[in-house]
Amino acid sequence: MKSNRLTRAASITAMSAGLFAGTFGIASAATAHHPTKATTHATASAPSQSASGDHRGPGGFRGLGGVITAINGSTLTVSGPNGASISIVLTASTTFTRDGVTVSQSSLAVGDHISVRPDMTSLPATPPTTPPTSLTASSVDVRSPGVGGKVISVDTSGSSTTIVVADEQGFYRTIVASSATTYQNNGATGSLADVTVGTLVRGLGAVDANHTTLDASSIAIGQPKAPTSSTAMPGGDGPGGPGFGGPGGF
Repeated sequence: MKSNRLTRAASITAMSAGLFAGTFGIASAATAHHPTKATTHATASAPSQSASGDHRGPGGFRGLGGVITAINGSTLTVSGPNGASISIVLTASTTFTRDGVTVSQSSLAVGDHISVRPDMTSLPATPPTTPPTSLTASSVDVRSPGVGGKVISVDTSGSSTTIVVADEQGFYRTIVASSATTYQNNGATGSLADVTVGTLVRGLGAVDANHTTLDASSIAIGQPKAPTSSTAMPGGDGPGGPGFGGPGGF
């Protein structure tokens, strides 16, 4: 009898593991962005793993992320997490987005956090043995700093509004909204009145001088929805929806 129970438990465990693996594979296939070039070229021509801000993206190629430290015409200097710098060359075919919305090259600024997708045709035929010092960009996505969570309190007594939220790990974060802050409520135009205790919000903007507060340029209110296209998930947003996942590449 005991042997039968052990056999059944082992079978259930094996089935669960198989279902999990299958589900993961399906989700990965659904969200991966595959380059138009042949897979063999994309994989073989990827930059070195130790490149500044380098990470392997969906489809086998590697992307890069970091902070813009200088802009010189069509060349960006980007500093990665390890402090090393790399030149990002922009071309007439390079596309630009900011938090998933199409923008122009002129909107880029020093201090922007970006994710870069390389132009596969510009990569060498064989993987380099040292980190590249220059990379031609197929696309550049600017990611604004963001803070999100469940609203704990809303204080409108001062010259600006202070919103305290609890993130998914239980830490309290502070979002400061001004008269210039815009609001979106479940995909439609919203207002500060929609930000109430218990609602889910996500603020995008700039890190305050105190380095602990977000000065919000925009606040999204409501449960995040799954993206409807690949452009809704720039830079590696999580499955929870636009803006609620972590930025990719840095």
